[in-house]
Amino acid sequence: MQSTMLKAKLHQAQVTHAELEYEGSCAIDGDMLDMAGIREYEQIQ
Repeated sequence: MQSTMLKAKLHQAQVTHAELEYEGSCAIDGDMLDMAGIREYEQIQ
């Protein structure tokens, strides 16, 4: 059995761009990812 656990949370982040017709990708500033300890290609929700 596998459990998915919360690793980090981006608090008070602002959406600056959205493409409603494109599903499956999210662009997040690299500095913000580094501060949160999130690596490239990790699953986000």
